[in-house]
Amino acid sequence: MDKTYVYLQPEYVRRFQCDGQTCGARCCQGWKVPIDPSTYKKYAGIKPKSEARRIVEHIKFNPKFARYVIEHRADGRCPFLTDDDWCSLQRRYGEEFLSSTCASYPRVTHDLGGFFERALSMSCPVATELILSSKAPLSFEQIECDERYHRAGGTVSTSKLPRGVLEQAFNVQYAAISILQSRNLSIDGRLIVLGFYLDRLEELIGSARSDEIETLSAMYSSEEFLDGAARRLSADIDFDEKKYIRTMFGLLEALYGERSKFKENNRRYLDAVSDALDITLDDKKGASLSELAKNYRRLDGARQNFLERHSIEVEHYLVNEFFLGLYPWKLEGSIAQNYGAFVATYKILELIALSLEVQWSKWHRDGAEPPKEFQLPATISALSMNVDHTFEYVRCVLTHLDGEVLSTMKSLL
Repeated sequence: MDKTYVYLQPEYVRRFQCDGQTCGARCCQGWKVPIDPSTYKKYAGIKPKSEARRIVEHIKFNPKFARYVIEHRADGRCPFLTDDDWCSLQRRYGEEFLSSTCASYPRVTHDLGGFFERALSMSCPVATELILSSKAPLSFEQIECDERYHRAGGTVSTSKLPRGVLEQAFNVQYAAISILQSRNLSIDGRLIVLGFYLDRLEELIGSARSDEIETLSAMYSSEEFLDGAARRLSADIDFDEKKYIRTMFGLLEALYGERSKFKENNRRYLDAVSDALDITLDDKKGASLSELAKNYRRLDGARQNFLERHSIEVEHYLVNEFFLGLYPWKLEGSIAQNYGAFVATYKILELIALSLEVQWSKWHRDGAEPPKEFQLPATISALSMNVDHTFEYVRCVLTHLDGEVLSTMKSLL
């Protein structure tokens, strides 16, 4: 009997189809695409030899990554990409001929002790459109699949969770997703309730009471709680604009400032934020926290309007990112630190997306559609490239937070 694998995944995963013509094959442009040894050997063994040489001449060993990497052309495009944005290797030899990276992207798979979870990274524009298109909450399914489906996931990240916690990982994620999909709460309200839940979760784990996690998770995911006590919890946090501005500008400077490795192609984000808050980035005198907080308060109406129009899309982003990243254990560190990183990366997205809309509205008459790169799906996809493709981005976020759940709430929510 063939071996089967058990997967938990958002239902949309089955409907995903790679379409380079829709997104302009962005994943094939400018990225360091690794080639696994078995694929390199397969390419080198192609007949005739002249064809093999034509392929492998574009694949060089990269000492930094300690693996073979496709060398892109001068214009940043993959040498195997056709003029109509299709992979010439796949077109000529079939999908089985692709490297594990090319065949699996944008799928991300985690091994939770023989039980697997799979989702799509929203760094892929096609995946982003698919995920954001539904008006209903994202639904999940458990499936049994064969070896071919399993292999299509590419590299599988093996969870390092302690056994007692690993056994409860599904309950934790189910409770967190239930909170994030509780539409009777505002987006900030859901993140606040999530913070209280994760704070209590960390307390149970720290006191070796992991057997109580299932009960805690069941309570926080119940309709009775989410329709009642959750509302009171979300009202217990007093938002502090000055703390918010101090935290956000520290993050933006670290992530997109002159000394940041992530500043390339992200300058327009800083420009949009500075424009929305009426500040001049090159002004050495700077602006006082009070002035910036006052400017931010003036944006409250625009922010509420933004979240009202995009609440479902934001919900889908948060749910997908939480599941995809295996939060609250994405990073080495405490659950509180992981919560802070999760909330902060979203708040960066929110401020940038809001600022882009405010900036665009100043340039164009009311009622017209913004350029695609100013729309929320494009912003989510662009920022997901940083969040999902390197731990350095989220670690940078982490170093600018103090690791306390309550402090994160007061600073950002």
